[in-house]
Amino acid sequence: TVLSEKLDSHEVFELLNAWLPRACDPILAGRGNVDKFIGDAVMAVFGAPLPLADHARRAVDAARTIAAAADDFAGWVEARFPGRGLPPFAIGIGLHSGPAVVGNLGTARRVEFTAIGDTVNVASRLESASKDLGWRIVASDATVQAAGPGLPTGGAEAVSLKGKSARLQVHEIPYED
Repeated sequence: TVLSEKLDSHEVFELLNAWLPRACDPILAGRGNVDKFIGDAVMAVFGAPLPLADHARRAVDAARTIAAAADDFAGWVEARFPGRGLPPFAIGIGLHSGPAVVGNLGTARRVEFTAIGDTVNVASRLESASKDLGWRIVASDATVQAAGPGLPTGGAEAVSLKGKSARLQVHEIPYED
């Protein structure tokens, strides 16, 4: 939002067209599906419509690659828009694993393939929580468990999420080795 306030609409469009391939390529390489773009956000699904036994690990691996790409992209933004007083380019990533309904949604004239359900909502809330936690990648305990042994994690915390009565255990996923 702050970037959008300091750039004109053509520059925002240019920035997004430069960023989105960097965000989407790791998802597609991991056999995930790019569900949609929501402004500058990317919603992705792993393990649907075709099941992937290692969907959570693939999602974590993609998230780590995207997070590193964001650091590199911050340099691109600085070089492309020098002296504009822009905040550093930064992203947050929320990962959650669980059931969702996946399929075509819409009308006879406009349809899109998407995922719907509490799992999707929780992932979105975790992305929002990344700012407060100061973590680039926030993964639910369900995702960490589904990703299997050997997954590096950083901090852990129980967080309250909007619309949820119970606190959720989350983990920081470091993206640099």
